[in-house]
Amino acid sequence: MHGQPAWTASRGWMLVIIIKSAFVSHDLSLAPFDDIQEYIYIVPPMMSNSLRGMGKPLSLNAITERETVWVEPVTSDISLGSELRGWYHKHGDWRLVENEYGHRFYLDVYGVKWLAFEAVV
Repeated sequence: MHGQPAWTASRGWMLVIIIKSAFVSHDLSLAPFDDIQEYIYIVPPMMSNSLRGMGKPLSLNAITERETVWVEPVTSDISLGSELRGWYHKHGDWRLVENEYGHRFYLDVYGVKWLAFEAVV
């Protein structure tokens, strides 16, 4: 496992350093194996990466009252979430929201595939 990535909820991503029986963080600090008293993952658990939207997600009614909303996809795929999150505009009769790249989210899957917020962190 030497040199392999590991993830914890409190520390995020670290690398395994077997020679020192420790993990090394992005700031190069060492955390001995014995000091980690939580689950350690080689893949972060689903939905462990927080949403960037501010406050509670908007209700479906609140979404239809706005021209633009901040969209957070519901996914455990960090890359996909980063690519699809952002400002979306209402499209047509509010069956869907669309961003400037043509990515679309439909209202009938709201709360399952995406959430909307009025502001971002």
